[in-house]
Amino acid sequence: MVRFTDKWVEIEKLDDTIAAYARERLNETEKDARKLQVIHGRGEFHETMDICYKTWLVNITEKTCDCGQWQISGCPCMHAMAVMAYNRQHAHDFVHWYYSRKLSKSLIVGL
Repeated sequence: MVRFTDKWVEIEKLDDTIAAYARERLNETEKDARKLQVIHGRGEFHETMDICYKTWLVNITEKTCDCGQWQISGCPCMHAMAVMAYNRQHAHDFVHWYYSRKLSKSLIVGL
């Protein structure tokens, strides 16, 4: 019971809509995303390019990127984060629902 109470107190301290793990991951990825150049494609398609001219195609609407990290992890990759910064969008709106604070609370209560 002590462990459950400690976990509940940790969750209550969060003022964010996503879990701490996802927030840390977004913060780390944001630093890498600043190094990319964004080229607006057609509609929701954007292309990102690094300093070696390697490109990745990102679709914000479908939450997909050529690198595949966004689809696998549920957190936007650096390519997607660069596009979100280009479009002035918030990355936490594109994180998978699994990392939401509401789900974290329900999992801890259910333990």
